[in-house]
Amino acid sequence: MLHFGNIFAAILVLFGASHALYLDQIGKFDWSIRHLGCPRQTWIGHLQNFDALVLISKKNVLGIINIDTANIVWRQVIGAEDGPPIELNSVDSSAVSVRSENGWHWNFDIHTGILRSQHNLTGSQNLSEKDIIFPRKFDHQSGHVEFENKDGTRQNVQLLSSDVPIAEIKIMRTSESTDHRPKYKLFVSRLDCSLELFEFSPSDKPANDEPLKHLWRRFEGLSEISDVQMVDLPLSEAQAQIETEFNTDESVWLSFLLRIRSQIEQLHRFFFTTANRFVQTLEMFVNGDFRFSALFGQLFGLGPAPEGMLSDGRLERDCFNMRKVIVVSTLPGTLFGISNENGHLLWSLYLGNDFAPYRNERHSVGAAREGKVPLLIQRGTAFYQWPSQAAAVFNAKDSVDSVVLFFNPITGTQIERVRIPGGLFRIELWPFPNSEQLHPLLILKNSDPTVVEFLPNSEPLKQTYLFNVGHEKGTLLGHKVEFSADGNARLSEQWMTQLPWSDSESIYAIVGKSANEKMHSRGKVLGNRSVLYKYNNPNLVAVLSADPSLSLLRLHLVDSVSGQLVFSGHYAKAAPPFHVVHCENWLLISYWNDKARRTEIGVVELFEEVAPQQQNPLTTDDALTATAFDSLATNIRPVQVVTKTYIFPQGISAMAATSTEQGLTSRAVLVALPFGGVLEISRRFLDARRPIEMTAELSEEMLIHYIPELPFATEDLINYNQSTLNVRGIRTAPSGLESTSLVFVYGLDLFYTRSTPSGTFDILKDDFDYVFIAGVVILLCVASVVCKRIWRYQSIQQAWA
Repeated sequence: MLHFGNIFAAILVLFGASHALYLDQIGKFDWSIRHLGCPRQTWIGHLQNFDALVLISKKNVLGIINIDTANIVWRQVIGAEDGPPIELNSVDSSAVSVRSENGWHWNFDIHTGILRSQHNLTGSQNLSEKDIIFPRKFDHQSGHVEFENKDGTRQNVQLLSSDVPIAEIKIMRTSESTDHRPKYKLFVSRLDCSLELFEFSPSDKPANDEPLKHLWRRFEGLSEISDVQMVDLPLSEAQAQIETEFNTDESVWLSFLLRIRSQIEQLHRFFFTTANRFVQTLEMFVNGDFRFSALFGQLFGLGPAPEGMLSDGRLERDCFNMRKVIVVSTLPGTLFGISNENGHLLWSLYLGNDFAPYRNERHSVGAAREGKVPLLIQRGTAFYQWPSQAAAVFNAKDSVDSVVLFFNPITGTQIERVRIPGGLFRIELWPFPNSEQLHPLLILKNSDPTVVEFLPNSEPLKQTYLFNVGHEKGTLLGHKVEFSADGNARLSEQWMTQLPWSDSESIYAIVGKSANEKMHSRGKVLGNRSVLYKYNNPNLVAVLSADPSLSLLRLHLVDSVSGQLVFSGHYAKAAPPFHVVHCENWLLISYWNDKARRTEIGVVELFEEVAPQQQNPLTTDDALTATAFDSLATNIRPVQVVTKTYIFPQGISAMAATSTEQGLTSRAVLVALPFGGVLEISRRFLDARRPIEMTAELSEEMLIHYIPELPFATEDLINYNQSTLNVRGIRTAPSGLESTSLVFVYGLDLFYTRSTPSGTFDILKDDFDYVFIAGVVILLCVASVVCKRIWRYQSIQQAWA
């Protein structure tokens, strides 16, 4: 039996190769964008073949950008992000040298980026920029720039108006134009970490008449993403009309007229769209594109629309809800809307010169103490009657106040800007919508955290519960939001729990479940035909605390409503970095084992203990057949906890689990690796019930034999050779297809793709032979007609015989 388990595990590993990416699929459903980071120091000059921009970012990344194309020629990550800062030492025609504060020098080939030498020296050289003209003065607000040529003449140019202030300007003379006038390139770096390049030829005209040609713009602020949300595109006009038709409560005749009007508009739109597709297909044929798949896709609208838009620029949802807007907030202070179809930027919104990341030492944990910009989606696009609305939270610079910015996540239009005097202690999305299907924001101010306020102000809503942690003493607090007769709301303490705590211990992470998470199956059928029910508690919160002095990592699972401590455990010899994934009835915790010098992943699964007389799957016990979990129920059933630990052969930068619309598809765990890969691990390998000794009943459950080492196959890297460095997080979202989960990886680089853990069982494969199937269907139709005529002719002949 042990031999069978090993063979089955090997087959599963080899089975993953069948889901590998083929050469013709590269870039079809994925895209990648590389960055250097927010600039700390720049150098502009002429190399052997092109004009180059040498840049050192705040992320300790050295790179060269081709000024003509705005593409990254090469880049090198030098040390850790939070390591000693590096700066340029010298740049010449063959090499670029950088140094750090601790005396280390690196020498790179300026054309290839290959490391030539590395040594520890004292002293530095003077960085020369002989071809650069620095402006005498420039206005941050108006964009007026004045500079002086080498011959002493002064010139004035006017930059394009922008809300983002300028951080640095450099001007370089490149060549002469056709009219023998000098030609200049003007490099601009702004406070939101965007880089721009302009080209102009000065003349004797007035300052405001100097023409500037905008060459390119790079948004390096996307290398410091704080929060990500994937928003569905709005319904199309046809889908909105159908929804309107079924939502109206009119008479029979009015409903009939509305149906006729809707069908006439759909027919008009069909003819218009068909004619447009026919013209575009004809243009492709005239231009020499004779590929059948391309022509077929263009004619029937199966190909992707440019930038997720229609031809008239409207954003509309596709049939399978694959196209979404990726809304991101960045630490430099800009919001971006990105098309998930090709990575093109749809809109950007600068948060203002008084921006500072939101931080609260009394409430934030882990990396959030360094600052964040939370995004909260108040109303999605499902309710087509109202525009979508989201909120971004940040602090005011040089002030204790906080700011909440309301905006439309589809168009990037600012709706309202609200300033909170004294700052925010906590802000959450209220789970109950108002009459306009808008989820208000629950805010607690630093002045009095027990008083509850709402943005926007709403009528008294339902009561709910809040969970707080005292970070200094390890105290867990449960509060209830209660409404008084006059409509005011306050927090009322319901319970308090003291965790095992030491003076050097601190809270590292507080992880709950996603509010939109769906679990299709409530139980697992065992080999003896009984059912093992999952502990599906939506109010379960995982509290992770670490004690560096003891190398101890503690895990506490707490019911945030009742205060029940469901499970408490610890991992010895554990050190950062820690990563947690909390999904359904299981948790994954990754940590570095100091003693064994390796990365380990702990798996915790929770099940409901069922009495032997209730093992019948047709039981009528209310606790087992209830559709919703009740944390305040009196009949608390004991929880069965199963744990396992696995060895992972690489370091871990981030972890996440795939998600689908109905939760039918098997989940996969996505792991970002330090060398830039993103590995997809089947949930079956990270199962806490993998047995050490295989039995006949366990083999019927298709469990894999327990092996401490997790398999690592390069075919399971979903980003193949598109390295994604310094990953900060992974965001997954469901699509309209149950088999497909959308994955967005962000860090220094951006990477987007689709994940299908159970295969594409609900769509046709890419190699489906449309021509052969169509030919067979046509042949059968022709054969049926011919056979019918032959049978009729023979029947007539027999009648006259």
